[in-house]
Amino acid sequence: MQSLLRATALATLGVLAACGHKPPYRVGDQPASEALLQQTEPQLGAIAVSDAQITLDRVVRAELLMLAQTDSRFRATVNKAGNELVTLAFTEEGYAMRYKLDSIPPGFYSGPADPCAVQAVLGVPLSYEGLVALVLGGAPLVEGARVVDQKWDRKQGYEVLTLEGGGFVQELWFAWVGGAWVFSGGQMWQGTADARGRWLWTLEHDRHERVEGFLLPGRTKVRAPGPKRTHLIVLSYKERDANPSWAAAANPTTGGDDGGDDGGWESGDDGGWENADDGGWENAEDDGWENEESAEEAPPPSEESPAPPSGVLAAVLQATSPEPGVPKAPIPVQFQVTSEGLTNRGDLCR
Repeated sequence: MQSLLRATALATLGVLAACGHKPPYRVGDQPASEALLQQTEPQLGAIAVSDAQITLDRVVRAELLMLAQTDSRFRATVNKAGNELVTLAFTEEGYAMRYKLDSIPPGFYSGPADPCAVQAVLGVPLSYEGLVALVLGGAPLVEGARVVDQKWDRKQGYEVLTLEGGGFVQELWFAWVGGAWVFSGGQMWQGTADARGRWLWTLEHDRHERVEGFLLPGRTKVRAPGPKRTHLIVLSYKERDANPSWAAAANPTTGGDDGGDDGGWESGDDGGWENADDGGWENAEDDGWENEESAEEAPPPSEESPAPPSGVLAAVLQATSPEPGVPKAPIPVQFQVTSEGLTNRGDLCR
């Protein structure tokens, strides 16, 4: 009798699993891939995150301040109990990082634009453009990729686009939320759609909410391969300012700063660092964090004889260069980071 009941239960579960989530459209009426891809574009031109939490590998919890703006401009500071641990900022001109933990020598790092700075902090191989798009409500995409497949995923309840290009294959997931398609995550591998190779990362958006009229995820999870287990980052948003007023500052047509909100960093502010004090953070193992559970070397060009940019830097500069005769707006002070109080250690990515 027990065997019969067990067999019946398993059969029922199998039927339910096979049914899964039904698509929110009739057969033949699936959304156009072009319309779905529009949802991967940044929803905002800029954002200031004044209150968020970052959880690293299920162990480390800390506060997060973050600014992002199109043209690949980004700044984030991770704090614990009011003490800064790391700040990473990058623009089309390069990156700068203040680091006070122990995975690499503490100090100040800076250099030309290079995604390795993002991977050094997050452990995830995201490009500058991809990370900024992610924070602005969009998606990191493979440049020049083409759609090779579209289908409904009954198990996850997503419309899935598969893209291929440049030696990479990427899945994009779209959920039907509030009567509209919303980008909700994806995955990337090396290889092709027919022969996927090394898995690079997976991201998931959920808890979507309206922020000043814009639909943004309330939580983002990012996974990537780690040396011992899967690397996991969870971002939980609390307070965000969509299109903050500082984003219009230093516009060449207006002639300078509008004096608006800076998202928590005052003009010229160093992000909370005072002199050489490290806030007592000499070693990450002594910080008292909660425990929930168990590139190719390229010297920078000299000022006397500047070398032409190449690779990632050239792509970023080309994408953000103004039209001939149109003055380029200066980079807002909010994205500038200084080395005050820290040892200058040069370029992390060399």
